[in-house]
Amino acid sequence: MKRFIYLIIVVFAIFSCEKEEMVEYINSNEANDITEINLYANSNQLFADGNSTLSFLYKAYGEVQVIEYIELNTEGDYKDTLVTKTFEFKDGRLPEGSIKIYTEDGTEIDGKSFSTTSNADSIKFYAEGGGIRSDLIAVALQPAPQDNFPQITIPVIFHLVSNNSNKYAINNVTSEYLAKKIDRLNQVMAGTLAPSPHSIDAKVKFEMASTGPQGAPLAETGINRVNAGDREGLEINDFVTANHVWDPNKYLNIYISDWYYERWGWAYSTSFESLPPRYITTSASELPYPKKVYGEPRSYTVTPLTEVDDLNQPYESATDVGIAISTDALFAQDNEVSFEFMFGTFFGVFPTRYRSSYYTPLKDADNDFCSDTHIYYMVWLLREKWIYQAKTPTSTSAVEVTPRYYYESYNIMDQYSSATTITYEQVKRLRAVLEYCPHRQFRK
Repeated sequence: MKRFIYLIIVVFAIFSCEKEEMVEYINSNEANDITEINLYANSNQLFADGNSTLSFLYKAYGEVQVIEYIELNTEGDYKDTLVTKTFEFKDGRLPEGSIKIYTEDGTEIDGKSFSTTSNADSIKFYAEGGGIRSDLIAVALQPAPQDNFPQITIPVIFHLVSNNSNKYAINNVTSEYLAKKIDRLNQVMAGTLAPSPHSIDAKVKFEMASTGPQGAPLAETGINRVNAGDREGLEINDFVTANHVWDPNKYLNIYISDWYYERWGWAYSTSFESLPPRYITTSASELPYPKKVYGEPRSYTVTPLTEVDDLNQPYESATDVGIAISTDALFAQDNEVSFEFMFGTFFGVFPTRYRSSYYTPLKDADNDFCSDTHIYYMVWLLREKWIYQAKTPTSTSAVEVTPRYYYESYNIMDQYSSATTITYEQVKRLRAVLEYCPHRQFRK
C-alpha cells in the first residue's frame, strides 16, 4: 500500500507560549484504502421511457492513523496521541474506474447515468470499489406522461431602457445575444438541453418578437430601445408603465434596465424583479397544485392568489405584467439566479430552496408542491447540494435529511445551478398559470 506522509513541523511553535497542535497527516490515493462508499441519485423518480436519464454522485472515504501533538503547558511539554480520522477522496484522487455503479442484480451501468424502459415499480443501485460496497438506494420508476399539451408560442419583446446617465451598457445589448438567451430557455422547456430524470416537452416556446404593436417590422428583432431622458429611479418605472407596456395578451414584456436599483435599494449582480402572478380565475377550481404563490418580492412568504371572474384585470406597474432584469444580471455568469429562474418565478413556479433566515417554512407536504424536485438548504456558491425535507408534524421548520443526501443541482428553480431542466410537475404548474392567471395570457 502506497502512502504519502506529510509531517508538518513548525519549529517556532515548539517554543511558543501559546498552545499549538502539530499533526502528522497520512493520505492515500489507492482504491484499496476505501473504507466507505455512499451513492446518491439526482432524483428519487425516473420516467421509464428509455430517454429520461438518471445521474449519480458517489462519495468515497478512507481512514488514516493520525499522530496529534498537543502542547500541554507553556513550558513546552506536549504529548502525542494516535487517533483514527476519516477523510474523503476528492475528485481525481482515485484511479479512473476505481468505483463502479451497479443495479441490484449486479449489472454494471455505463458510467454515472442510467435509462430504462422497465415496467417495474422501482429499481435499486449500489456502488462498489476497493472491495467496499455502498448501501442500496431505490429510485421509483414511472411511465412517461401521456399529456397531449397544445403548443403555446409566446412573443418576447425586450425593452432596453436607458437614461442620460446610464446608456452605455444598454447599448451593448444586441438582438443576437438575447436570441441566444431565448434559445437556451427553449431548450430547457423542450427537455433537450441536458439529460433529465423527467424528460418532458413543456410545449411552451418563446420567440423574439418580429413586429411591433401596430404590425410594423422591428428594426431589431425582439428589441425596443427606450430613452428615459433625465428620469431616475421610480420616475423611470412610471414612465415605462405609462408608455412601454406592449399588449400583455400578445407580448411578454422584459425590461433590461437598472432603474429598479433605487426602487428596492440594492444593486447585486443578480438583481431582477420577477413577480409571481397575483390573480387566478374562479374557473381554475381543479388545479394540480394549491392556489398559492410567493408574496412580495424576496419576502418568500406564501400567500393565496386572488380569485377573479375573468382574465381582464388592471395592473399597476410594468412588472405586474413583465420581468425587469439589470444589465449586470443579464450578463452574469455565476448562476446565482439563472435567466430560466427568473422566467420560472414569473410563471408561478416555486423556488426549491429552504433558507431559515428569511423563509417561512410551508405547512404543506412539499416545499414547492412538486414531488419530483429536491428541497435544499440555501448555500452560497455550491452546485453540489444536500436535501432537506418539508416541515413535519414533529418539527417547526424544514429539517435536514440525515445522513446527508447529496446531488448536483440542475433544476431551473435551484440557485447556483446548471439550470438545465424543468420537471413534469413544474411544467404542469407553469401551464396552469398560463391558462388561468390574468397577465400571463401571452399568445402569438
